[in-house]
Amino acid sequence: MKNWAKMLQEIGFMKEEQTDHFMQGFHRVFSRGVFTKDDAALMLGVARQAIWAKEHAVHT
Repeated sequence: MKNWAKMLQEIGFMKEEQTDHFMQGFHRVFSRGVFTKDDAALMLGVARQAIWAKEHAVHT
């Protein structure tokens, strides 16, 4: 889960001070295996932010 937290911070999905709150939701999702509408929205939000971050990355 630490890798997820780091990735989510790096792509701008959450700020460091939000980590505990957001990671509780991810822990619920990954441990349960049954997805709710809110779970799906959370995962879709991550995917959208990851795509945005990749498209706007500065290449050095």
